[in-house]
Amino acid sequence: MRRFTFSIAILFSLCLLVSTGCQGPDIKPDVPTSAAPPPISVDPLQDPNSIEAYMAIRSAGSPDVQADGVLYYMTWITGVEQLYRHTEQGPQAVTGEPFFPEGIDFYTISPSGAYAVVGADHGGDEQFDLYLVNLECDCELPVPIDMDRSVRVDSPLWMPDESAVIYRSTRRNGRDFDLWRYTLENNETTIFLEREGYNYPTDISADGKMLTFVRHMGGSLTDLFLLDIPSGAVRQLSPQGRTSGDYSGARFLADGRRILLTTDDGLEMGALAVMELENGTWKVLGEDKWPVDGVAVSPDRSRAAVIHNVHGTSRLTVLDTASWAVIAQPELPLGVISSAHFAEGAVYVTYSNAVKTGDIWRYVLDGGRFEPLTRSDYGPVDASSFRMPELVFYKSFDGREIPAYLYRPQGYDGRPAPYMIYAHGGPESQYRPGFIRNVQYNLSQGIGILAPNVRGSAGYTREYLNLDNYKKRMDSIKDFKAAADYLIEAGIADPARLGIYGGSYGGFVVMAAITEYPDLFAAAVNSVGIVNFVTFLQNTKGYRRAVRESEYGPLSDPEFLKSISPIFKIERVLTPLLIVHGENDPRVPVGEARQIVKALEARGQEVRAEIFADEGHGLSKLENRLVYYRILAEFLKKHLKPDPSVEGSGCSSDAASVDDMGVCSE
Repeated sequence: MRRFTFSIAILFSLCLLVSTGCQGPDIKPDVPTSAAPPPISVDPLQDPNSIEAYMAIRSAGSPDVQADGVLYYMTWITGVEQLYRHTEQGPQAVTGEPFFPEGIDFYTISPSGAYAVVGADHGGDEQFDLYLVNLECDCELPVPIDMDRSVRVDSPLWMPDESAVIYRSTRRNGRDFDLWRYTLENNETTIFLEREGYNYPTDISADGKMLTFVRHMGGSLTDLFLLDIPSGAVRQLSPQGRTSGDYSGARFLADGRRILLTTDDGLEMGALAVMELENGTWKVLGEDKWPVDGVAVSPDRSRAAVIHNVHGTSRLTVLDTASWAVIAQPELPLGVISSAHFAEGAVYVTYSNAVKTGDIWRYVLDGGRFEPLTRSDYGPVDASSFRMPELVFYKSFDGREIPAYLYRPQGYDGRPAPYMIYAHGGPESQYRPGFIRNVQYNLSQGIGILAPNVRGSAGYTREYLNLDNYKKRMDSIKDFKAAADYLIEAGIADPARLGIYGGSYGGFVVMAAITEYPDLFAAAVNSVGIVNFVTFLQNTKGYRRAVRESEYGPLSDPEFLKSISPIFKIERVLTPLLIVHGENDPRVPVGEARQIVKALEARGQEVRAEIFADEGHGLSKLENRLVYYRILAEFLKKHLKPDPSVEGSGCSSDAASVDDMGVCSE
């Protein structure tokens, strides 16, 4: 596959978690599921300070450029992600109603550019349907490839001759990812390779005879395999008998005898390496103090674009794959590259930074130009008011320095201000300073933000990544306490107006923080978060359980899992709490949210829950995000009480800009 896409887990992407006993799936739906959202009451074109205006800021991503120069990408002009073709007249929709009313989740273009394979789920359940879409004309309807709603299918790769698509599926038993093949000629799907575990294909050789795939065992342990397609023989390329070491991103090189990959096996951090297929030996290509974040290879496999992760920002290097000489290392504006595609003579990336929304940019090797191809609309919002963060460091309980991004609110005058601490998901993820609409909105409302990358975060050394595993889980929670101490002791935050927000694993962080330190926070927001690790592991999708146990601890150790589960310390909660969850969440089942709400309401504790019937692990639909962010803005205004006298707080002197709940510009 010529297209390379790697994802960045940014804290405020609405992926978060919650729970109360160990019984699990028999939790009754005492918390109602949200009905259809009310109509948007504020026209974003009329009120540039409204949350609606900020959430209407568009973005574009996941570029793919074909040999004829046609650019494809994904964006959400209609409120959900769809596939578009870039033209001189503007974006031309490739997918949409009636087949994809909820949008699409991923796509891959065939080698000739004639077809696309598109994946789309239902209501955020991540049980994707696969379709074949004809890109040469709109005379054909999308052809169903795999529509089994009981299984998970994804990661499609095209055979070089375009005869078939290889993808992974849990169809055999609902737990293990086997490789399957869809043949275009007869429109049939058949099992291609039966394997145990969490497997996914990474690349197919130019002659169509070899395929690489990876098995993920959890944490930073993965194995790399080579499949000889004609014979069906499988050989493990990574060393056997290891307990750690990641091998990922494998791409065949032009000679067909070597692969380019990233690995941290025996190293401090992920590095670029080249492996000999004959014997599995590999060597690191140069030394660098920052980990490799992703690699894109040119269509003829003669060049590689390498992205390094520098404290969450991105650095681009282009290499010649014959000599490994550096062709270019441009000085790009400080920002984040979240996906990349190498076409002849140029690297196409999704690029954003804290004040610039995500768009497709092109770095042209001849002349060294870095230029935008899409220009997403900010609507009426004044982008010049957006705030860049500062990279800061604070000491935690054991003297370890924790990196964090500090955003000072608009109108900041040096006085202690309301602040939110953001906990990213993962936990093996990283807060990265890309464009996050709600971050800039909160800053406009006078609320500052501190986003730490506590121990256990990706983007640093392997040692740092493993500092929160299993029995060391609560050490990372202490890092968040140290973040609050830093803000207060430095006079940055008002201790009476300090909040915490987290999504997915970050939702667990929120719940752990308000149970371990019940007097510290004035407001807490938990989105799709874990509160009971026993019920979480029992009820998460079967294909995820083993890889999550390696991080949090096994179900065979229930006493430890209970000891770190906030639900068993519920009597300590004093902090006003807002919870958001999707009914169809396959990762952190909605029972986690219902457990915590039931327990808190039984104690008379203030809690508000919003559960969306047509969402999963986070909110993907614009109308749902608008409903949630209105509620979030109201909640933060009520409990953090930003000073309305602060310039840029978002409150107009016109009474019409303040709603009947006292929330600025909602």
